[in-house]
Amino acid sequence: MVIALRENDIESRITVLPDGARKIFVTPDDESRAREIIREVESGDPPE
Repeated sequence: MVIALRENDIESRITVLPDGARKIFVTPDDESRAREIIREVESGDPPE
């Protein structure tokens, strides 16, 4: 995920929660695009 965000010039930070889940942080300005990139990565869909 972080690599895909970085490739799109979106800085991010990941925190690993006690249960092992990961939380990704981006700036509010990048949130919409970051959500779309993460959706594409998780689903395997090509970019639109």
